[in-house]
Amino acid sequence: MPSETTRKHVFVSVGTGGYRAAQTVDRRVSNAGVGERWKFAVIDSGSIPTDEFPRDFEVLQLQKDNRMGQIFNRLKKNGSIKWLSEDLELANQGSVRDPKNGRFYFEYHSHRIYRQLTSTIRSAIDTTQDDELTVWLCASVAGGTGAGMYPLMSVMLDQIVSDISDSVEVDARLLGIACVSELSLPQRTVPGPNPAYYLNSNIVLREMASLLDLDTLQQDMQASYPMEVNMPAAPDPTKVSALRTNTFTCDSPPLDALFVMPVDEERSDASTPGGEETNSYIEGVNYAISSVVVGCTLVDDGIENLFEDVLTERLYTFDTVDVRAPIDDAKRYFDITEQLDQLRETLTEVENRIDSLEQRIQAYQALDEMPVTEEPSPEDVTVVSSRVASAFDRARQRLDAVRLEQGEAATLTSEAKTYASSVSESSAAADDETPQEILAQFVFFTLARSKLRDRIAENDFQSRVEDICEKNADDVDVSLDRVSDAPVQVFEQSLEPYLADSLQAIEARIEDTKSYHFRKRRSLKQSKEELEDVLAELRALRDRYVAQQNAMETLTNQCLADIEEKLTTHVETLEDDLEEQESRQSEIQNRITDREQAIESISETVLDGSYGRIAQLPLNVDALDEVSRETITTASDLTELVEARVIDRQSLVEHLRYALENRLEEPLEDNIERHNHPGETLATISNAQNRQFLSESAVRTTLAGRDIRGRLTIDEVDSPFSITLVTLFDEIRLDNASEYHHITREWQDGSLQDLFGEPVDLDSRIAYPELFASNRSLNASPSKGIAGERPGSGPLVEDGGEQ
Repeated sequence: MPSETTRKHVFVSVGTGGYRAAQTVDRRVSNAGVGERWKFAVIDSGSIPTDEFPRDFEVLQLQKDNRMGQIFNRLKKNGSIKWLSEDLELANQGSVRDPKNGRFYFEYHSHRIYRQLTSTIRSAIDTTQDDELTVWLCASVAGGTGAGMYPLMSVMLDQIVSDISDSVEVDARLLGIACVSELSLPQRTVPGPNPAYYLNSNIVLREMASLLDLDTLQQDMQASYPMEVNMPAAPDPTKVSALRTNTFTCDSPPLDALFVMPVDEERSDASTPGGEETNSYIEGVNYAISSVVVGCTLVDDGIENLFEDVLTERLYTFDTVDVRAPIDDAKRYFDITEQLDQLRETLTEVENRIDSLEQRIQAYQALDEMPVTEEPSPEDVTVVSSRVASAFDRARQRLDAVRLEQGEAATLTSEAKTYASSVSESSAAADDETPQEILAQFVFFTLARSKLRDRIAENDFQSRVEDICEKNADDVDVSLDRVSDAPVQVFEQSLEPYLADSLQAIEARIEDTKSYHFRKRRSLKQSKEELEDVLAELRALRDRYVAQQNAMETLTNQCLADIEEKLTTHVETLEDDLEEQESRQSEIQNRITDREQAIESISETVLDGSYGRIAQLPLNVDALDEVSRETITTASDLTELVEARVIDRQSLVEHLRYALENRLEEPLEDNIERHNHPGETLATISNAQNRQFLSESAVRTTLAGRDIRGRLTIDEVDSPFSITLVTLFDEIRLDNASEYHHITREWQDGSLQDLFGEPVDLDSRIAYPELFASNRSLNASPSKGIAGERPGSGPLVEDGGEQ
C-alpha cells in the first residue's frame, strides 16, 4: 500500500439525464486539474446520438434487436415474470418513460453491462498507488430508463465494487444520485407536465426505501439482509461469459449513500441542455450535482473517516449555491470590445471600398453613355485613373503625328497600345486595380474620334454639294435632307453626272461656235474651266470625306468596340465586387449589432450582479471600461480582486450571508406528517485564500444560526473566483416529501385521478414488485425500516426460468 492516500473515481450515468450530469462533472474535475483521476461510463438505451459522446467516455448503448423482441414476447406470454404484463410493448428505442421497458433492457443486456462496468472500474485503479475508490451512480428516475435500471444497477455495482475492492485491497464506496420529479403540495395542486414522471419518481423512491432499509411510515415490508435480487429476464449465465448467476446477493444496503434531488419538470422541459448554468435551469441542476460529487470525493480527509464521521446516513438531499465574480464575463467583455473595434475598422474599410466602387462604376457608366459628339475630359477619367487623366496632353500630341484619314485598324491600334504602354508603366500604386492600358487606349481612341470628327466638320464637301444642288435645283432634283444623309451618294449619283453632262454640253457648244466668234468662244472656255475646277474640287473633297468616314468607321466599329467590350467586362467585375462588399457590409453590421447587444447584456450582468443559486458579484465600477484587462487577467483569486477594488468586500460578504440565509434549503421535505429538522453538512469548494471571507462576522453569525453538524473542506479544487457552498441534509423523512407521501396516499385511497386531473395507472408502472410495498394505508407512527413478518434471508422473487 502507498504511504500517502490516493483516490480514484468512477462516474456511472444511466439515461439522458445522467449523461448530462456526467458531462458537467467531467468539465468541473478537468478544470480542477484532477480529470485524470476520473473514469466515466455511460449506459444508454439508444436515445443519445452516438457522435455526441466525448472520446474518453466509455459508452454502452443498449439497442433493441430481433432476438430481444422475440424473448420479450415469449416471456410475456408464459407469465413466468410478474412484472412483464401481457399488454406491455417493448419500445424500439429507449424506454419511453416505462420502467418495465427499462428493467427488461437492463436484464437482457445485463452481462454486457456487467462486463463494461467491471472493465471501467478495474481500469480506473492503479494497484501500485491507489487505495481509495468512489463510484457514483447517477440517473433521473423520472424517465423509463433510469426508473427501470436504477435499483438493479445499484445492486450490480455493489457486487462489482465489492469484488474489485476485495481483490486489489482498496477502500471503496458506492454512492447514488437520483433526480426525481419535484412535487411540492399543497403549494402545487396539479403536477405537470407528464404524470409518468411523478409516478416513476414515487415508485423508485419506494423501491429504494425497501432496498436501502430507509425510515418510512410503511409497515408492510421489512428489509432483511442478506437480500437476493434476481434477474428473471437475463440470459442464461451458463451460455454467456460474464455473470456466473442471475441473482445478486446484498449483505447490506447496496449504496453507501443515496442523494436525492427534486427537479422542476416544467422548468426542465423549458430549458436547453448545453447552455450556461447561469441561465439554463437544467444546467444549473447538473452544476449542483457536480458540486455534490466534487464536495464528497475531493475532500481532504480519508474516505473511511468521511463515512464514519460525516456521511453516516443512507439518504441525503442537497442544495448548492455558487457565489462568483463574473471574471469570464468580464474577459468576454474585453474580447468582444476588441472584436467590435476590429469589426468597426473593417466596416469602415468595406464602406470606403463600396464608395470607391460606386464612384468607379458611375465614372465608367458616364464614359459609356457619353455622346459620340463629345470627348472625355481628364476630370471624367480621374476617378478611375489619375495617371491616364494626367496623360491627356500626351495622347493629343501623339495624335497630331498620326495621319488619321489614312490609318488602318492595325495602325491605329498599334499607336494606341504604344501610348497606353507608356501610361501603364508609370501607373501609381493606387490605380493598380484599374486596367490602365485598356483605359488609356479608350481615351486615345475617343480623342482620335473627336479629332477626326473635327476634321470631318472642317471638310466643305457636304456644304458644297448642298450649295450647288440648291443653285441648280431646277436641273438637279435632290432634296437637301438626302444630301445631309448621304452626300457621297448624292454627289456620285446626281451632282457629279449633272456636272459632267454640263461640261460636255459646254464642250459641244465650243465645237459648234465658229472661230471668228472670238468673244463667245472665250466665254464658253472660261465656263468650261470653271466647271472643271468645281468638279475637281468636289472630287478631291469627296475623296478626303470618304477617307475620313472610313477612318471613323474603323475607329468606332473596330478599335473602340473591342476596347469598350473589355471595359464592360471590367465594370461587370466591379459590380460583382460591389455586390459582394454590400453583402459583407450587411454581415458585419449584423455581427456588430450582435456584439453590441452582448456587450449590453454582459454590462448589466457584471455591473448589477445577482442573488440566484449562481450568484454573480457586481464589479465595483460604473462601467467596465474602468477595469483594465490586466487587472482581470492577472488576479489569482477573489482576495486580489477585492484588494484591487474590482470587487467590493462588503458586497461579497453580503452575497455569502444571503446565500446561507435564504438559498441553502432542504429541497425534498414538506413537513406533511411530522415536523422534522434535518441536519446539515457544509462543503466549501473554493481557493484556500477565498475562505477567509467565510470568517467575516456577518457570515459567521449566519452560519451559527444553521444546524451545521459537519464541515467538509476541499483544498484540492482550485476555484479562484468563486465560492461554492454545498449543503448536505441528513435524517431525511420520505414521509414528509410530497413526491413520496402524496402519490402513495392517493394511490392507496384510489384517488390518483384527483391528483393528476386525468386517469393514471401506477400499478402498471411498477418494475420491481419484489421491492414495492403493497397497497396498505400509511401508519401514523414512524418506525425504523419496514416492519412485518419476513424470513431471515432469501430471494425477493422467484427465478423467471431460462431463456
